[in-house]
Amino acid sequence: MRRPDGRDGQRHLHVAAVTLRHSEDPTVNRRRLIEMTRSILQDHPETRLVAFAELALGWYWHVDKKGLPFPESVRQSTEYHRRIAEPVPGPTTKAMGEVARELGVFISYGFTEAESYRIFNSQALISPDGHVIDVRRKSRLITPMFSPGANAVRCVDVDGARVLTIICADTRRLSTLLAIRRLRPDLIIHSILDREEKTTHEQLLAPFLRSWMVVPNRFGWEHPTGKRRPYSGMTCICSPHGRVAVGHVGSEYVLTYAIPIRRRPRAVYRPFLWLFSLLSFAARLLASVPAWLVQFVEHMRLDRGQRRARL
Repeated sequence: MRRPDGRDGQRHLHVAAVTLRHSEDPTVNRRRLIEMTRSILQDHPETRLVAFAELALGWYWHVDKKGLPFPESVRQSTEYHRRIAEPVPGPTTKAMGEVARELGVFISYGFTEAESYRIFNSQALISPDGHVIDVRRKSRLITPMFSPGANAVRCVDVDGARVLTIICADTRRLSTLLAIRRLRPDLIIHSILDREEKTTHEQLLAPFLRSWMVVPNRFGWEHPTGKRRPYSGMTCICSPHGRVAVGHVGSEYVLTYAIPIRRRPRAVYRPFLWLFSLLSFAARLLASVPAWLVQFVEHMRLDRGQRRARL
């Protein structure tokens, strides 16, 4: 395996975060993911990890007309996800595994996973030997279309870096954040489907979790009826200090960056790291309160609609 080193001896992990428009047809999306991976490796042969967004093989919402009641929207979308769900291993893990083996690259992508009678909102990570080394199932669900996954998190080795995968709203559960912080990953793949255009949430999380964050997203309308507003395409790579190293919003795009793999600090310095992280977290928390209040009101509306759907 290639392990790129800088001239100063610092090891780097070259990553790519991808924002795409997605079709309702998983076959079309699978082909686009493969074509995009080949294109990235052709333009940036040093890339070792390619990350695609949450549910990259299809749409999130799938309804036949605009203005449907929330329970009916959930029912139609659930039926759609049951139709496109795949097991692990399945046709996409096989196809992406072949590409990963051919190009010698790690690939992360979101999909609807089928297991028995349940479906999950999952993110797979495939190694350069073509094997699935991690499957994260979303545990913090905003809508009742999927079964919740386990709340436990884990790191896997990617060229000597400790990499952890998490999906969108999973970061809104404190127990999950504390578990991630204890694991101290070098890099977090935060796969999202988000309409927000600002990176406030990621800039707040990265210092608290003390990790680099790679955030792939999607862009555009999911369907002609247009639910609420289009996905913004906000994609970014954030440093552990909360700085956006590279970012983009408003179109399909590929972000590439060489992430330095840190040496583990000695125990004597940990109190200072904790103090710096705590102060940084507190400052960014205060700065992000207005944006969080808007998101809280929006999620309360969704939760109210979810409760009505269950009645």
